[in-house]
Amino acid sequence: MVPQAHIWYIKGFWVKTAEIKELRTVLSPEIVQKASEEFYSLIPHANHGETKFPLLDNPNIIDSKASMLNTLADIEIANRSIGDMILQTDLSRQDVISRYYEKLNCEITVLDHDSETFKLIEQYAQTNQRASEDFKLDIIDIFEINRIEEAERFNRKLGNIQLLWHGSRTVNFVGILSQGLHIPEKPRDLWFGKGVYFADTVCLSASYCDEEDSMLLLCEVALGNIDRKSNLDFELIQPDETKDSVKGKVVKNPIKNRQKKIRLGKWYPDRKGNCTIDGNVRIPMGQLIKREDKDDLILDYNEYIVYNINQIRIRYLVQVNIGKKGITRQNGLVANPDAV
Repeated sequence: MVPQAHIWYIKGFWVKTAEIKELRTVLSPEIVQKASEEFYSLIPHANHGETKFPLLDNPNIIDSKASMLNTLADIEIANRSIGDMILQTDLSRQDVISRYYEKLNCEITVLDHDSETFKLIEQYAQTNQRASEDFKLDIIDIFEINRIEEAERFNRKLGNIQLLWHGSRTVNFVGILSQGLHIPEKPRDLWFGKGVYFADTVCLSASYCDEEDSMLLLCEVALGNIDRKSNLDFELIQPDETKDSVKGKVVKNPIKNRQKKIRLGKWYPDRKGNCTIDGNVRIPMGQLIKREDKDDLILDYNEYIVYNINQIRIRYLVQVNIGKKGITRQNGLVANPDAV
């Protein structure tokens, strides 16, 4: 296992690299060579018969390695959580399970399939799927999550709280449950900057899962006053001064023309189907309807982005089975490479 100190050292190095890229500074071949050698010495790679590893000399390979480091960090969290118990051979199976649970640092309650909450979430998932989509999602189980620290810091006063979906790779969930969702640290081109991305459609979030049997989150997200951006902003780290969150919009060609007027995703939940739980938490669970007059839109679905973890409270972990054919991520264009 790669030492955690090495992971954070390298992640910090790539943050610096991102700053250099932003300043459009040309790195000398000597610096690139030295940095590449340092990286490969700290993070072992299989060379598959190659005599040399590729130089880290372009944004694509830098982002690829940074993504790998994020995954390694998540694996390291899981390893730290279970490593000490592997050596304790005298523990019973029940003791091991109990220790695992304690390490997660959150309360987990299995929902009865006949409970109102289970049925409501199941309906939310079903109405969030397009009938014409070659995609099917079935709920296996739902777990209510209570992270005490998260509940205490949640900024409910912002208002406009919605229960939104978030998908991620399976390997990330030990870290997510034990430490919560966090603002991404790695340098990468996110359409609306470095925030935590959510969706009001389950099919979008499910597309960021990596296995047929996967997990999704349902989170209370305090959106407050939403900043509806008129342009992409890859360097965004917070909404405008008077706003609390960003609602993702879309351009016809976001890469070539960043100044083009942008609009919402093609498909969105019918507001007539909205319901409210726990007094002020809105669930956008209407049937998906299409903006018929917006044929030039490139995003299929809306995205919501927050830049402060105090606006997030994980409420449910949803175990799902996803149809094999699935959907592509926002028509093949990745607004967030890891999760929505």
